Order: sequence, then structure tokens, then C-alpha cells
Amino acid sequence: MRRKIAVFSNGWGSEYLQQVGEGIWKRAKEANTDVFAFVHFSTHSGRPTENNGETSILRLPDLREFDGAVLLTNSFNQQAEFDYLAERIAQTKIPAVSLQCPMDGAVFMETDNYSGAYELTSHMIIEHNIGRIVFIGGYEEHEECRIRLNAVKDAAQNCGAPLREEDIYFGDWSAESAKVCIKECLRRNPQLPDAVICANDLMAIAVCEYFMEHDISVPQQVKVTGYDCLRQAQEHCPSITTVTQEWTTMGEKAVDILLDLIEGKETPQKISIRTKVVYGESCGCGLVSEKGAPERGRNQGISTHRLDGMTIDQHFRHLYMAVRKDKSIEDLHNSLSHFFEQEGFMEGENFSLSLNPKFFTEPEDEDALKTVGFPEKMDVVCAMKDGCAKPYETLSLKEALFAASNEHSEPGIYVCVPLHSENTLFGYAMLSRNLNIASSNLLYIWTRHVIQYLEQVRSNVQISELNRKLEALSVTDALTNVYNRTGCERILFPFLKKTQEEGRQGILMIADLDRLKIINDRRGHAYGDIALRLVAQAMRKSIPEDFYVGRFGGDEFVIVGESRDGITVEKLEAEIERQVETDQRKADISFPISVSVGGILLEKGKAFALQESLQLADIRMYAVKAIHHESME
Repeated sequence: MRRKIAVFSNGWGSEYLQQVGEGIWKRAKEANTDVFAFVHFSTHSGRPTENNGETSILRLPDLREFDGAVLLTNSFNQQAEFDYLAERIAQTKIPAVSLQCPMDGAVFMETDNYSGAYELTSHMIIEHNIGRIVFIGGYEEHEECRIRLNAVKDAAQNCGAPLREEDIYFGDWSAESAKVCIKECLRRNPQLPDAVICANDLMAIAVCEYFMEHDISVPQQVKVTGYDCLRQAQEHCPSITTVTQEWTTMGEKAVDILLDLIEGKETPQKISIRTKVVYGESCGCGLVSEKGAPERGRNQGISTHRLDGMTIDQHFRHLYMAVRKDKSIEDLHNSLSHFFEQEGFMEGENFSLSLNPKFFTEPEDEDALKTVGFPEKMDVVCAMKDGCAKPYETLSLKEALFAASNEHSEPGIYVCVPLHSENTLFGYAMLSRNLNIASSNLLYIWTRHVIQYLEQVRSNVQISELNRKLEALSVTDALTNVYNRTGCERILFPFLKKTQEEGRQGILMIADLDRLKIINDRRGHAYGDIALRLVAQAMRKSIPEDFYVGRFGGDEFVIVGESRDGITVEKLEAEIERQVETDQRKADISFPISVSVGGILLEKGKAFALQESLQLADIRMYAVKAIHHESME
């Protein structure tokens, strides 16, 4: 059996995930191993409900079903994510490799963040004669941020240009936070620093853009550096001097170590990969025009990117058009299956979308879907294997996870993402795509679109259920909870007509509550209502489940059904009268309640005549009522 390894990562560091994923997939494919990546988009400062929905994907896999795990722990934004997976690794004792953050029970693999940041800072001071440095970091408490900051401090101190505490700023790793930091820096001290060293490339790009907006040239007036060696930083003008962490190499070595662990080989418990500086224009090591204009060819490929964007937008628009009117599991299965057979280029040939069975069965009960985990069974609404749709089915959680994986083809990489609205967990999707889908946050965009479409389907289900209930109310008698006169005319009588037309034999019965006027006059209408409800409930108990009861008038009820072996009009009449008497006794009602019931068998094969049939049943009922009145006198 082919091996399976699980990969856990936050998806916001899209290029990090993509490059590490490329390394993981390269080695896994060579080793005939499937990769299942469980990716979420929790944020450090996100709403708890949103983060709960995102991190639910961590609870999807049973680690006992996997041979090993790679954890991109430095990408996690919540301590709870780390703690949960550490607990599962300890419980299952599964071979595991943790990248960048140590975890008990897992081999620790790190990039030497210190060496790259130290080399970069030394280069800036020695080669470019930098005096004053401003440092802009990510979260102050983040381990990688602290390491990079310490390296900058040490290098600056050793090179004779100490970093002042007032020149240290912290953001949240985002571009916007970097602009806030540099704006605050210049407010405090309008004199430009010699260099701004940023803890990642996104912040470095943002600082360059801020300077450009304020007619401050980089690198002529201020030099700027980043970290991570993102493609976006290399394509920027000026290109960003940065540090590469060799992420692809890390992914390759992580699988190598994991396979050694699986095979029981001795492995080191800590592995370090050295980082190195990649020199660009933003520190003055490259050529750039005085106006900062991009070199010829720098923006080549823009039209291709635009075309790709148009293709992706069209894909989502077509998907929405396919499912926007769906209101049942059958509808959604048919729509998705047809769509992905025709346009599943983004999702891959092996794809599945699984939903909580309560998504359709309990549309008004939102609490039924509020959970941090998945139910024991899932509705696999759509499962594609080799581009062909399978029938939808309800499977155990484990079976659902592997419903679209293909052991008979080449090794595969499967990306699993949660589908939720806040902490209302709908289910999850599994795409058979290399992690290049993480590039430019396409995986996040895909997930958000699909969630919006599921919200539309969920709304359709709720509206459909509401309409069904309104329809039911329109044909239901509010007092007795059986069909009202409209229900008799729209449901009961058409049932009899269809029964006769199909050559079966119908039963029509009329029941009348005895002396209702006397009960109302002597005791009040509230007691009359009690009597009507008791009789209606007794009739419902007395007749087969597939028979219908309706209140045709004030004290008159109609019962219809199909005649078959063991069911006769006489038996039904007797059973109803007996049940009324029993229920009255149990309810300890002091005044007498009885019902007169008369029924007929419709003539088999004869066309249904409503008025004639009602008249015959009425005659039979009044004959019984006459006997009852004689006994009451």
C-alpha cells in the first residue's frame, strides 16, 4: 500500500507554503508517497469564531491513518493550533518533522535565521557605510522576529553602528503595518535613516512604496532590505535585497528525514539550514535609474497574468451560475458533478466536497453546524476520480477523506481546506493540486468563493423549508393539527382520485363529533376545542400511517386511505370509537365525548365522483349517529 504523509500549514504565507510544498512533493513523488496538506487561514488577530472555523481542518485527519507528518509550525498564528497538533503527535507517536519551531516528539528542522540577518546587516554597514538603522519587525513575540532582530542588533553593535531602541518598530508582518511603522518613525524623527531593515519582503516593499509616494528615492536616499526572498520582491523595482531561507531545500530534507523515521533509521533531532543574502537594487548593489523607473522587461508577462485572472474569474462565475438555485443535496451533486467534469482545471481531476449531513436536513438549526470538529459521517456531495464524477454518498469521516484519492494512479498531492461561515462549519473540500495553488493566495480566494456559493445554497434550503412550512400551514387546521378544508380539497380528495385512476381501491370515511353544540353551550367553547383535539388525535392513532385525516367542517372530519388486506371500514370505525373512549378516560375528562364514524369502500375501477362518495359516506355516518343519540337519551 502506498504511503501517506500529512502536512499541516497556515496558508497566508502563500509563497512559503508553495516552495516548501514543492520540495515535499518532489521527494514524496520519488518515494511513491501521497501527500495530504491540511491548510487553513487563521490569523493572529482574527475573530475567535472565524479562527475556530479555519482551524477545524486540523481535526479532520486521523493521524493513525498516516505514515508520517510534516508541520509548518512557524506559519501557525494561534498557540492552540500548535498545542492541538503536539498533543495528537504525542498520542499517536506518528513520525513527525516540525519546521522552524521545536515540538516534542518531532524532529526539529530550522533555517538559521540569525546568520542571514547578521550577514545582511554587516553588509549594509561595512559595504554601504550605514550609520543609523531602523528595524521594522513582525509580531514582537514571534520567535523568528526575535531571532532576526537579535541578529541585526548584534551585527550593528559589532560593526560600530548600534541599533537604538527608539528605532525598533513592530507590525504584524503585513505591508500596511509597515507603512504605519515608517510613518510613525518619520513623525518622531523627520531626519531620514540611512537604512530600513524589514523582517520580511512584504514590509520592505511597502516601505519602498511609502518612500516613492513621498518623493524619497531608494536606494539613493534610504536603503531598504527585506527577508524571505519572495518572487514579488525580486520583481519589484527596485529589486529588494533580502535573505533566502532555501524553503524548497527544507521541504526536500523534511521528507528525507521523515522517510528515515518511518523506516526506523537513526536521525538527528535537530537540523539547521543556513540562510544567505540575495543582493538587489534596494541597498545599492544593483543598477536603477534616478527616477526609480523599472528596467526594460521588468514587467513582462503582465498581459498573461491579466488573462489568467480573467480565466479564474470566469471559472468562479460559471461555478456560481451552476449552483445558485440549488436547494437539495441532489441538486448540488448534479450541478457540481457536471461543472467539474467540464471545468475542473483549477481543482484537479481528483476532487471532493464533503458536507455535514445537517447542512440540508436541519436548515433552521444553525447551532447544529457550530462545532470545532467534524461529525462522524459526511455527505460526499461531489467526488471526482480521474475527472469523472462518482454518485454522492454518506461515508464515515475517514472514508470521506480518501473518497477522491486514487491509489491506482501515480502518487498524488491533495490539499484540504475547511468550508465554513464564521464558526458555522459546513464541511471541507479536497483539491488534487500541487501547492502552487497557494501562489498569490489563489487557494484562499477559491475557498472564499466556494463558501459564498454554499451560503447561497444554504439560504435556498432555508427558503425552501420555510415555503414548505408555509404551504403546510395553509392546509393545516390550527386547532387539531390535521388537514383543514383546503387540505382536504388539495390533498385528501386528489389522493382518492389518483387511487381510483390507478386501479386501486380507496376508503372514504366521515367522522362527526357527537353533540358538540351541547358541549359548547353548557361548558364553553374551550371545552369544545378540547373535545375536537382529542377526537382528531384519537383518529390519527387509530388509522394506518399512510392514511390522511382532515377537518372538513366545524365538527366533521374526513379520513381517506387505500384498502388492503386486514384493513376494513368496519375495523377502522370500531378502532376510532375505542381510541376516543380510551383517550377520554386517560385525560380524566368529566363530560362524555364520542364520535360517529361512517365509511365506504369506493368501487374499484370506477371513476372517482367526489360529491356522490361524500354523500354515501355521510349517509353511513348519520346512521351511526342516530344509534348513538338513541343510546344517549
